[in-house]
Amino acid sequence: MELQFRLITTAIIAYVIGSIPIGWIFARYKGINILQRGSGKIGFTNVQRTLGLSYAIPVLILDIFKGIIVVLFSRFLLGEIVPGMRELIVTIAALTGHNWSVIIWLADKQLRGGTGVAVALGSILIISPINATVAITATLIITVATRYVSLGVLIGMTIVVGLFLRDSLQGRLQQGYIAYILLIYAFLIWRHKRNILNLINGVERRLGDSM
Repeated sequence: MELQFRLITTAIIAYVIGSIPIGWIFARYKGINILQRGSGKIGFTNVQRTLGLSYAIPVLILDIFKGIIVVLFSRFLLGEIVPGMRELIVTIAALTGHNWSVIIWLADKQLRGGTGVAVALGSILIISPINATVAITATLIITVATRYVSLGVLIGMTIVVGLFLRDSLQGRLQQGYIAYILLIYAFLIWRHKRNILNLINGVERRLGDSM
């Protein structure tokens, strides 16, 4: 019963942390409703288009920090749960909060948010800093070369899945991290389905394009 209580409590805390809508808060500070601008999302790309890099970079860093915090929480409160599973529980909870923020709902009666890439990255950074760094590097290279943020993210995430599978099969990461990375990847692919269709159809907006 004690473990069940801690599990539920930790998941709720992770959801609330994920729900903190950094990009939305920054936009509100500037008198802008970011839900009505561009893609309507609250993450780095739409903040960059709406407010510029000086706001987008802090949003990215703070969203990454949300993923870091929830994984550290899980290791402190759910130490006896299989590694990979505990991180999966809190990361999915934080991603759910980031994508469908209760704070935005309370303020605007809209259950909206971002896609959760930065939150997932923060989680991955704690588990495997080297693999996360490789994925970030690949994402930056593809994004700079093509100016498609979504393409860079999708390729970076695909690479990190391959690296996690390799490390798990070779014993450098425990087997629980296979389920962790595959389910996080599936979540992010699902949230990027519109971007994938836009890329296929040649209508995806590039970084720096006007709204």
